[in-house]
Amino acid sequence: MKNYLTRKNYSAGFTLIELLVVIAIIGILSSVVLASLNSARTKGRDARRMSDLHNIQLALELYYNKYGTYKVAERDMEEVAMAG
Repeated sequence: MKNYLTRKNYSAGFTLIELLVVIAIIGILSSVVLASLNSARTKGRDARRMSDLHNIQLALELYYNKYGTYKVAERDMEEVAMAG
């Protein structure tokens, strides 16, 4: 009877191979999740850039509608005046 109890306690745990397989599977799954997360971040960043460019375009259109011209830096105006 004593031998049976000892074997039961010994065989109740996981083997080293089983633990290593589980760790490998978890590692593979986490790398897949991180790769898809990085792709989503890139798409989100690109969408924000497009939105920012659209907002700049709208601001320039509003400025042009209000003043009838686009604002030019003073330095550029001086170069135009000297060339003309």
